[in-house]
Amino acid sequence: MLIQQLKQAISETVSEFMTYPVDFLYESDIQSLLFAKLRHEMRDVRFRSEAKDVQRFFKFVPNINPVKTEYPLSLNGSRARFDVAVLSNQQDPTLKIWNQFCRIAIEIKLWQPDGTGALPFDDLKKLQTYCQLCNSNKRAFTGIAMLFVHPGAEQWLKSISGIESEVSFPYDDVAFHVVGSSRWYEVR
Repeated sequence: MLIQQLKQAISETVSEFMTYPVDFLYESDIQSLLFAKLRHEMRDVRFRSEAKDVQRFFKFVPNINPVKTEYPLSLNGSRARFDVAVLSNQQDPTLKIWNQFCRIAIEIKLWQPDGTGALPFDDLKKLQTYCQLCNSNKRAFTGIAMLFVHPGAEQWLKSISGIESEVSFPYDDVAFHVVGSSRWYEVR
C-alpha cells in the first residue's frame, strides 16, 4: 500500500511540474509539493513510536505520521539527509525518534535553464548505500532519485547515460527518474 501511495504522490507532483515548470524555481519548491502530496496520501498512516527516548522527551508515546522532510540518515553518524522520507513502522528502540530507519526516501535535483543544478549521482549513491544497509538489517527500502529538468535545460540531458525505460516504483531497490517538460522516464 505504501508504494501505491508513493506512486500517486509522485505522479501528481510530476504532473504539476510538467504543466507549470516555471512555478518551481528551486528544488525546495518541488520538495514542498511532494511532501504535501505524500503527507495527504498517507494522512491516515500512523504508528506507535518505539524509540528509546520518546517517553522521556514527550512524556507519552505518540502515534506519528511517518512522512518527513530533511530526515537524517541512520548511517554511522552521517550528517546527510533525505529530501523526503517515510519512516519505517519497524522502529528500532535503541535509536532516537529522529534517527529511525526509513522505509522510503526520495532525493530531488532540479536543473534550471541557465545550466545551474547538480548532477544526481551523489544522491543516487546515497540511496544505494542506504538500501544496502537496510538489506543487511533485513529491512525493506525503496529509494527514488529524481532529476527535474526545466525547459531549456534539457540540452544537458546527454550527460546522463543509461537505458531509458518506463518508470518503476520498486519495493526494495533504488530507481532514478528524469522528469522533463514533456517526458518522465527511468534511467537504468
